[in-house]
Order: sequence, then C-alpha cells, then structure tokens
Amino acid sequence: MSTPTVVLITGANRGIGRGLLEIYLNRPNHIVIGTVRDTLKFGKESSSLPRHETSRLIITELEVSDFEAHKVMIQKLVEEHPEVTHLNLVIANAGILELPPSKPSTADPAVIQKTLNVNTFGPLALWQATIPLLEKAEEGQGKFVAITSSVASFALGYWQHSFEYAISKVALNMAVFKMHQENERIISFPICPGGVLTDMGNAGMKGLENYDIVANALTVEQSTTAIVKVIDAATRETHSGKFWSQNGSEVPF
Repeated sequence: MSTPTVVLITGANRGIGRGLLEIYLNRPNHIVIGTVRDTLKFGKESSSLPRHETSRLIITELEVSDFEAHKVMIQKLVEEHPEVTHLNLVIANAGILELPPSKPSTADPAVIQKTLNVNTFGPLALWQATIPLLEKAEEGQGKFVAITSSVASFALGYWQHSFEYAISKVALNMAVFKMHQENERIISFPICPGGVLTDMGNAGMKGLENYDIVANALTVEQSTTAIVKVIDAATRETHSGKFWSQNGSEVPF
C-alpha cells in the first residue's frame, strides 16, 4: 500500500473537531490522530465511529493550554506509533469561548490570559511541535490549518462579540501568517468555519443576530465538509498566508 495520509486534529471529541475527524477517517489510507483531554471517555465513543477499511484512528491526550505538552505529545506519539513518520495535515481546532461576553471596559485579565493560552498559544505550541513531521511530507503536501473566526476581521467589525475571544483570534491569525512567512515548505492559513450550530457556536452567536453569520448558520456536517473542500484545494501559491472562509472566499484581515 502507498504511504498513508496522516492527519492530526486537536479538540477532536466534539463539534467541528469531531466532524473533521469523521470525514478524514472515512477516506482511504488515512491515519487520523485526534487529540482530546480525556482519552478514556472518547476512546470508548470513538471505537464505534465508521471508518474506511484501510484507515485507522489514534486518540491521544493533550491539554492544549499547556505549551510544553504539545512536544511531549508528539514525542510519545512517534514512540508508540512508529508508522507515524510524517504529517500531511495539522488542524489546530481546539478553542474556548468564555461567557458572558466581555467588553474592553469589563474584561478580566485572568480570562484574557486563559483564552489566549488555548486559542493562540495552543496553536503556536502545536506548530512548534509538528514542524519536523510536517516537513517530512512530500513537497507541497504539508498543511497547517488553524480554525479561527471572522470576529477577528477588522474590516467586518463584529464589535459585539467577546473581547478576549476576538483578540485571541486576531493574534492567532497573525501567528499563522508569520508561520507562512517563516516556512516556505508548509501551506499555512487560518479558516473561519462560519456560524456553526455547536454548543460553543450557539453561545457565540448571541448578540450577532443582525449579521449574516447567524442568518446563514451551518450544521457541523455542512461546515466541516466545506472546510475540507478548501483544505483539499489549498496550495502554497493560492491559499497560504491568507484568511479564508469555509465557503471558499477570502476574508479581509
């Protein structure tokens, strides 16, 4: 059999992360690595997930807010699964949204730091940990994709949204742009999944009822199918370093 396509997804136990995991697991000759905080709980759930007969699932533990845990996770992964010799795709999906939404005048520094630790520093730590394996993918095949949000767009101006969440995604977008500039072998870009009907998505869309993101809210299946379509089409020349929507359009920074 040819070399498998290896995909790593953080926050794979629910919502968008789980939807993405299920799509890739049903593709042939894939090794899909899902990170979760509770491997025991999700390990039982994941055993019944449908999958292509030539593909396999690896569940591994990761506390995204722990910067050093990412390198430890990758080291353990490679030691326990020697078949993981490279990574074709890394999706930094795990994220948090603290409620109720705050404003600059009411934001709690502790909540800001907590949100940054997960939404910004987590993907950065993931990048640092996975670069060696991404670089081992065939030329033009290594992709690092971060799930972001259109609330990070200055041009769109979703001012009602949570202050700490918005600034964490602005910082994430810049981090991924710098990744694009730093490493010319890897295709790196952030993508907004749209307004998605998940627990976090439903909570996050409160207060945005007058915007298209709510009127055009998507199911997890609709969002993840669209995200994967964008990822499949992505090349260094066309997509890397740009801010994308799940519908395939470019979002202004």
